[in-house]
Amino acid sequence: MKRSNESLRAASLSCMVIALEKIHLILPSSVVIEVCLAGMLEICSPGTAPAQASNVQQTTLPIGYLAWNETKLPVYNFEKIQDVNFDAQCPMPYVLIVHSLDPATKCPTYGLQISKLPRMVKVGYSAMEVRESSLPAYIQAEIAFDGQAMFIPKLLEIEKHLTT
Repeated sequence: MKRSNESLRAASLSCMVIALEKIHLILPSSVVIEVCLAGMLEICSPGTAPAQASNVQQTTLPIGYLAWNETKLPVYNFEKIQDVNFDAQCPMPYVLIVHSLDPATKCPTYGLQISKLPRMVKVGYSAMEVRESSLPAYIQAEIAFDGQAMFIPKLLEIEKHLTT
């Protein structure tokens, strides 16, 4: 049975508002596993990062590794990946543990640096205002929600970029 456009517009999704240093992301809550303190993060210096292929850009390298569930998760800074005036001197206090959307990926879980604890919200189509603008490579859409600009990232493309 097909849903009408009206019922799709009335539907809402459980999401999390993720505050980064300079921008806000909105992610489906189903990809968020937990939040950890960044104090547990082992910061990588260029000489201690795992060997990478020579064609890998600096923006794809993890900023560090987090000991989590008996493994070391790579932790990335989304703004560094996006080149959003990344300030390496501005530490963010939390790491968001994210479940990959692609089960075949080399990295089924990874961390993202965040500046505040995530906020759970219900997002309905009618509550969003999609903004027309030229968007960075890994952003699906820019929306206004609760009077604030937020970005919906292209998670699958980001994950492919991080693991290549």
